[in-house]
Amino acid sequence: HVEWLERKTKNSKVYSVDNHPLKYSYGVLLSAAKNLNYLISIKKPHAFITSYKKFRFPNKPLTDRHIIDLCQTYNTSYSRWKSLYLENKKTSLIVPHETVLHDYSHVLHNIEVFFKLDKLSNRYSNETQPVKASTDHGLLIDRGKIFNTDYYIKQEYLKELNTSQIKLIDSSIDNNLVDWFYNTGL
Repeated sequence: HVEWLERKTKNSKVYSVDNHPLKYSYGVLLSAAKNLNYLISIKKPHAFITSYKKFRFPNKPLTDRHIIDLCQTYNTSYSRWKSLYLENKKTSLIVPHETVLHDYSHVLHNIEVFFKLDKLSNRYSNETQPVKASTDHGLLIDRGKIFNTDYYIKQEYLKELNTSQIKLIDSSIDNNLVDWFYNTGL
């Protein structure tokens, strides 16, 4: 963990695997590192791209340039997460987004067992409170809106992409990396 902190610290700021500045200092993270676990949540590339567009630029068209850039971001991020996982197998767990949506109580149980945690399920029972979608990006999700789990489970997001966009994603993504994550995760 110390090596990772050293690699990810630039100009007194520590950066996440995705290269976003973290709110904690090097010293705070160093003291926490002895108990650090990694929960890596993954999404399929087409879902990643349509979600990113929906949250980051909902009123703009999804251009080929956007797709190529997002595929590069996906490949780079997932390569970093794979390295992080391989360096910390005993304290890392990979969870596909679709698996969480399909059976979150089973996933929470597996997380509790793997990380030897106290029961987590009751901690997150207040479904009315807004939550941050990601510690890296700080988006707020309104839990008052109905979340369509089929969008991801049944891959409904593919309807938002035309055939040429799907082909561009398929040719720009490191499919071996995607397969590795989905074969390694819960």
